Amino acid sequence: MMKLRTAVVLGGVGLSVLGVAVAQQGCSSDDPGASAGAGKTPPKRPDGPATTSTDNRTYAIAELKLGLNNDWKKYGYDLDGKVSVSGAKDVCKPRAGADKKVHADGDSGIDNAFGQFIVPTLTSIPNVTDLEGTVNDAFKQGSFGVLFQVKGLVDGAPNATGLSGQIFNALKLGKTPAFDKTDVWPVNKQLLSGGTVDSGSKIKFSNSYISAGTFVSGDPSTVTLSLSLAGVSIDLDINNAIITFDAKTGTSGIIAGILDANKLGDQIKKVVPKIPQLACNTSIEGTVQSVVDTITSNADIMIGGKPNASAECDGISIGVGFTVKEVANPTTAVDPDPAGGPPNCSGDGGTDSGNPQDAGTD
Repeated sequence: MMKLRTAVVLGGVGLSVLGVAVAQQGCSSDDPGASAGAGKTPPKRPDGPATTSTDNRTYAIAELKLGLNNDWKKYGYDLDGKVSVSGAKDVCKPRAGADKKVHADGDSGIDNAFGQFIVPTLTSIPNVTDLEGTVNDAFKQGSFGVLFQVKGLVDGAPNATGLSGQIFNALKLGKTPAFDKTDVWPVNKQLLSGGTVDSGSKIKFSNSYISAGTFVSGDPSTVTLSLSLAGVSIDLDINNAIITFDAKTGTSGIIAGILDANKLGDQIKKVVPKIPQLACNTSIEGTVQSVVDTITSNADIMIGGKPNASAECDGISIGVGFTVKEVANPTTAVDPDPAGGPPNCSGDGGTDSGNPQDAGTD
């Protein structure tokens, strides 16, 4: 499930890649440790008067793309203003144990260590195999949703300024989504300013625009994206987040930003022991620590985004792709279901030599 915190001025889970001028990838031939100039960034704000439209349109994420099979190279943006390759010495100091390719960017300088290193590491956890498939199955089944509501969109307008919007955490729909205007998703009351849909979301974005057909959320924000690890939610706090997508088709969506490496490691430590099939396994601790060490060692960027060659890397760049479909504007706010209690690891739920006897496995 994706949740979005309040400390944000959105620019959008940066979404779209149209009309972006990028630098040629590569490094200076005189200094193999130097990076080239800036790479791929969101489309620039167009000139022109602000939109006069007051229409609200709501879009639900229909599919999330985590960058499997080297697709990580095309999801995201250049977050540090540099097009870097392996061995770059002007971004930040790699941590002990970092992969030698930790500073190697994707296409046109895209920073996405999460897709390159972290997703493969997460899927190495026992009982966590198809991370992307699990998340998308939940969307398709209506188990939860992420809604972007944009105010001021005008059909057919290739450029527009003065747009605004908000983000809702949608809860269980109660039916299989059609991903059209027949879907009226209930939203999480706890993330609304006054507990009602009319009071608005705590997560708002302003200064948004459309450039060459691409919606850009505006100023960078902090967004929390929740993914499901074998049915247990892990929160990814994305700093300096940008959201973009094709305003006409809802495709080419991108969420890009920076994770705090140490906080992500702490999340893994808390979440993995809660996975039902692993909760009563007393031998999982070593595996969890190994995963945490691998994740935190592959920090590739500074949390604030600005390079600092003398400081140790403390952030993990992330780029996630998505598509959206227009749905009905939400009308109902409800409280989320309470989290379940800890598993019973005695009796029927006990362990046998560190293995769960009745914890959902054959």
